[in-house]
Parts: sequence; C-alpha cells; structure tokens
Amino acid sequence: MKKIFIDNEITENRCCQTFLTQQRSLHSFFDWSDFYELSDDILLSEYIIVISCVVVPWSENKTKEILYKYIKNFPEKKIICYGCFSIFTDLLNPYEWVVEFIWNDDWNKFNSIFSIWNLPKYNNVIEKVWIEFKNNFDKNFEWIIIWHWCLWNCYYCNHKLTSKLYSKPFNLIKLEVLIRLNKWINHFRFISHDIASYWFDFEKKVNYIDLLKNILKINNKFTFSAWPIYPRSFLENKKDILELFSTWRVTELFVAIEHFSPKVLKLMNRNYDINEVLSFVKDIKIKFPKIKICTHIIYWYPWETLEDLKEIFPIMDYFDQVQMFKIGYNRYLHQNNPWFKEDTLWLKLKNQFLVKYFKKQYWIIVYEDHRIILIKEQYWTGEENINYYTF
Repeated sequence: MKKIFIDNEITENRCCQTFLTQQRSLHSFFDWSDFYELSDDILLSEYIIVISCVVVPWSENKTKEILYKYIKNFPEKKIICYGCFSIFTDLLNPYEWVVEFIWNDDWNKFNSIFSIWNLPKYNNVIEKVWIEFKNNFDKNFEWIIIWHWCLWNCYYCNHKLTSKLYSKPFNLIKLEVLIRLNKWINHFRFISHDIASYWFDFEKKVNYIDLLKNILKINNKFTFSAWPIYPRSFLENKKDILELFSTWRVTELFVAIEHFSPKVLKLMNRNYDINEVLSFVKDIKIKFPKIKICTHIIYWYPWETLEDLKEIFPIMDYFDQVQMFKIGYNRYLHQNNPWFKEDTLWLKLKNQFLVKYFKKQYWIIVYEDHRIILIKEQYWTGEENINYYTF
C-alpha cells in the first residue's frame, strides 16, 4: 500500500464549503482504495498533498511557504497542491516543475496521477460525499444541502472559484428527509448558496419551489427553513414564494442582502433594487408574522463611508436575525479595486460604532473576528455559540 500524507493546515477550521469538500472528497477517495492509504507519518509517505486556498488574505503566502518547505525537506516525494491556489498560474513559478497542481474539479488529472485500473474515479467520489454539518445552535433542525455554488458573480465571494454548478437529485433529497423523519427530526433547513438556483446546472425549468412543494407531500407535519435566497431571485419569484408560505410549513427564510447602500451594492456587483427587496420583506412579515427572516450584512467593504454604514441602522425593522461581518481583502476584491488599502483602525471603529448603536435594543453577540450577531428578543435562545455553520 502506498501511503499518502494530506496537509490540511491551511484549510482546517475554515468556513468555506470548498475547503470542506476538498478534505472530505480526498479522504473518501483514499478510504475506498485498495492501493493507497492515508498516513499521519509524513516520513513514511510517498505522496504529500497540500490542500490550498487563496481566499483568506494570508493563505496565498502560507500555501507557498508550505510548498517550499516540502520541496526543500522531501525532494524524493511526490508533492501535490490541490485546490484553489492551483488555478492562478501567475503564482506557480519557480516551483511549478516539482509540484503537481490540481484544480478542484480537474478529476482527469487527479485520476492520471493515481492511475490504478480498479481505483474508484474521483468524480464518482465527489458525487457521493456530501457535506454534512453538525448543527450546534438550534438542536431542533438539521441541514439538507440541495445545491452547491450559485449563478451570480459578486465581487467578494470565494464561491466564484468554481464553474461547476451542482444540484442534488430530488430522490436523494427525499431520501434524506425520510431518514431524518425516521429519527424523529421534524424540522429541516434546506440550504444552498442560492436556493433559487436549484437545477440550473441541468438547464431544466425545475423551480426550487416545485422541489419544496414535492418534499412537503412526504407528510403533512414537518416544517422547514430556506437558506439563503439571492435577493434578485427573491424578487423574481414573489408569487411562488407567497404561495409556498401560505402552506404554513415555512418557519424561516434567509435573504442574503449584504448591504442597505445602493452604492455599496453596486460595488459588490449585486444588481437589485434594495428598496424593492425590503418592501417585499415587509409584506411577508405582515402576511406571515410567524416566519423568521434573516440576513447577512458586510459592514466592511472598499469605499464604504460612514454615511453608507448609517444606512444599515434600520435593518432590524425588516429582519429578525442579522449577521454582520467583515471580509478579507482578497484577490477578487483586488481585481476590482487594485488601489484600495486596508485600514484596520477604520474596521475597528465601525465595529464599535455598530455595537454601540444596537446593543441597547437587541440581543447582540460580538466575536473577535469582527462578526456581530443581532437577534430580536423572541428568537433569542440564550445560546451564544453561533458559528458560520449554523447561521
């Protein structure tokens, strides 16, 4: 058996689903193999695989540092750099000739390196290994992922790294619902990067509303949350959304608006009328007052002024739970704003400014990574461990 050492240092404890997919898929790939096995001992391993990243600000340099270390210390071993770092050819020299770079979806190259005739093909492994997150905030529901990636092109989002759109087949979603119902779980959160993008990868006109309606036919008791929906999809599906809500089986909706300022939204390449979005949210709250509506806000973005920030203040008039967070100045922002310079003091001041404004009115949780969670009284559970997986 040939031994494989996988270096997860860069991606461990990160929130991006790309990272988790890479790690789960690789481990599953080798677990099924009769010719390769994973090892914690790098000295005994013939292959070293570094799972890479370029989204988190420090990760590009860290990836280079780790690769140089292995090239220097283990020149006799096969070194493979797998993941997002591999797509940027400008980063590869001068060590390209001693490292195999494999992009996330480059299964052919991966299979050519580990070319054993009865080894399971890597693309089959990816299809079978779905991310299952442990939910440690609300114990009354579980996630069911229906879709990966989205159709949009926001200027800050790491999910644009992939060109592969991937809907989970309906029968598999139905099976997951049945399994959970048999475990006495009666509430689910159907989740994707944009639930309205479901089935677009097949270029078929299957509306995600149809998916949810068919799921509801399994029994007449369980309820569900829908997380998240891109605001433009939200507006384009008004009639269907209201019809779905009229079943009274939806308890929670996540509309990922990201900001209140039209100027900032334009810089983000998020093309929708924020006032129209907020108006529809308000209509839903009037017609369906028991539905919890949540959102994200990015309160640190290039050229966001104090006046832009103040536009966030009315947010709790529309939403019941809000996560505000900063984004690292990554290479995607740099492509659109190459002359922007980070100002950590300004970030800290904005954080304090928001906390001071909201803390007397709502339950508020503040994290060291500058995240701010706002929760209305009726939805506060007393649990402060709200992380990226559960929000």
